Parts: sequence; C-alpha cells; structure tokens
Amino acid sequence: MIFHELDTFIRIRQDNLTSDLHKETVRATTILVTSIPKNFLDVKTLRQVFSVFPGGVKNVFLNRDCSELLEMVQERDSIAHKLEGAETELIVSANKLHRKEMAKKTKKHKEGEGETTEFAGGPIQLGENESLVDRYVPQKKRPTYRIPLAKWMPSLPLIGKKVSLHFHEGTVFD
Repeated sequence: MIFHELDTFIRIRQDNLTSDLHKETVRATTILVTSIPKNFLDVKTLRQVFSVFPGGVKNVFLNRDCSELLEMVQERDSIAHKLEGAETELIVSANKLHRKEMAKKTKKHKEGEGETTEFAGGPIQLGENESLVDRYVPQKKRPTYRIPLAKWMPSLPLIGKKVSLHFHEGTVFD
C-alpha cells in the first residue's frame, strides 16, 4: 500500500510540475546554486555556464555579504526582547499596584457603610497629558535597563545610560 501511495504521489507531482500553469511561475523558473567557486562569481560567466538551460537565462543575482545586516537584525531582536520584558514588568507592577489600591478602597468602603457586598469603581478619568500607565505606575517604579557603552559590550550595572519606558499617545519611547 505504501508503494502504491508513493507511486501515486510521484505521478500527481510530475503532472503538476509539467503543467502549463506551473511552467510560467517564478518558482518553476528559478534555481539556487550554492558553493560556486570564486572564479565563477561573475554575472557574465554564470550566464555562459547556465545558457544551456532551455529558454536561456533571464536574470542572475549574486548573493552578497549580509553579515552587517545579520548583526543589525540581532541587535534589533535584542532591543525588542528588552522592550517586551520591560512592558511585561510594567503590566505586572501596574496590576499589583492596582489590586492594592482597589483592596484599600474596598476596605474603606466596607468599613464606612457596613455590609455592602460590592464596590464598583467608576470609569477612569485621565488628565490631559496623563496616560493610563501614569495612573497606575509612578515613574520611579517603572522598569529600567542600561544601554551598553559599545555594541560589542554587554550592558553592565552602573555603567551606561539608564533608560526607562515612556508612554505618549500610544507609542513607546526610550
């Protein structure tokens, strides 16, 4: 049965790859060649080598050194992880402070009016330049981290510029 299924799969795959609809797609007309010797890394030379393919060669793209780009991507990912961690810390501390505040209000409300079962806090009113974060987490209690002095250097305690999250109209700034 496995042999029969494999044979059927191969037949269907070959029919699909040789269909007129698939022949014209970029996927069907593009090849990736790796480990090319340095003396062949020239557009003109590669056109000559691969001109034996039916239909010839339309475009040749040479891969470039992307190590700088990879370093920038890694740096971006590192910053994004720090930002996500700081936002998570901020949410946790905001929830903790909010629960404490609500517990105090509930306790005062129960002591003042006897046995009322629920305390409903009204809608949150924000000032003109105040964000929701400002309401729950004071600036001194916000998560911070230090920017390293150099890219190759890790962030160290007491060394480097100390930054924290600042929120303004839905965006996050360092």
